[in-house]
Amino acid sequence: FCNLGATTLLAIAVAWLFVQTQVITYKVSVEQKRLNNLLTQIQDSQQAQLDDLSEQVQEDHDLTVQHMALTFVVLACLISAWHIVMHLKNLHQAPVQRKIVAILWMPPVYGVTSWLSLAFPVMEGYLAIGLLRGLSHLHLPQLPHQRFRTRRPGGSCPCFGQIR
Repeated sequence: FCNLGATTLLAIAVAWLFVQTQVITYKVSVEQKRLNNLLTQIQDSQQAQLDDLSEQVQEDHDLTVQHMALTFVVLACLISAWHIVMHLKNLHQAPVQRKIVAILWMPPVYGVTSWLSLAFPVMEGYLAIGLLRGLSHLHLPQLPHQRFRTRRPGGSCPCFGQIR
C-alpha cells in the first residue's frame, strides 16, 4: 500500500509540474509575442524618424545647392557687367568690341537660366527653349585661327603667302 501511495503522490507531482510547465510556456509565448509587437513598433517608429530626417537633410542639401549656385550666378553677372562696362567705356575698336560685349552677355543669361531651372524644375523645358531662342540671334565673330583655315578660290592659303 505504501508503494501505491508513493506512486500516486509522484504521479500527482508530475501532473502538477506538467501543468506548471505548460502555464509557464504559455506565459513565455504571450510575452514573446508582446515583445515582438513592441520591437516592430519601435522599428517602424525609428524608420519613420529616419525617413523624416532624410527628407529634411535632402531639403537642406537642395537649399544649399541653390544658394551656392545663386552665389556663383551673381558673381558671374558682376564680373560680366564689369567687363561690359569697361569695353563700352573704352570703345576703341567698335566692331570687335561689340562682338565681345555680345559674348559677355552669355554667362549672365546662361547662369540665370540655369539657376531658375534649378530653383523651379517644372519650368526647365520652357527656360531651355527661351535660352536657345535668345542665343540663336547671337552672331559670333570669326576667330583669328579660323581665318587661316578658309581657302581662297586659287587654292592658296594666306599663311603660305607670308611664308614664301
